Amino acid sequence: MEQLQQREWYELQSKTWQLLRRREHIRISKHRPLLQYLVMPSFTDTWCIDVVRTGETLCAFRTVWQMTRDINAFTTAIERLKHPRPFVPTIASTPMEIGPNALTTLLARFGQIEIPLQQTTNSICVDGVSFELQIGDGWTGIMLQWHNDLPDEWPAGLRTLVAELNEMEACNTAQASEIG
Repeated sequence: MEQLQQREWYELQSKTWQLLRRREHIRISKHRPLLQYLVMPSFTDTWCIDVVRTGETLCAFRTVWQMTRDINAFTTAIERLKHPRPFVPTIASTPMEIGPNALTTLLARFGQIEIPLQQTTNSICVDGVSFELQIGDGWTGIMLQWHNDLPDEWPAGLRTLVAELNEMEACNTAQASEIG
């Protein structure tokens, strides 16, 4: 990747992650964000699970940014010319088949987690997977961020809930591949 394309790629990556954090991919009006689990791997597609309330209904969405597809447009200056400016990221969002009772229970369990407000032991990593867990709408609430593994200082209950979110995504991906 040439320097100009690399800079443009990093800008696209940053803007796309911000778009996902703002939940602009959810195409229903008047929804209230309750939870977002955003997974940003270094070398595979970014994905997130969003739980929102629309009226009295709870629903969940799985969204994927097809980063591994989009990066091909930035490999060379010639390849970049074949794609529009500004480049529009390839994002697909689909409802997840999770009942409202399961979502209510999941949110309640997150509400019971207590995390100490202290610095955690860090390890510096360049590659791997970055994670964000946002509870609330982005204006109020809390956002947790970590890289590769949850900090040891955080409670085991959080580890269990994150594993359940990963399993929800894996099941949804498997179901989608069976259908499509």
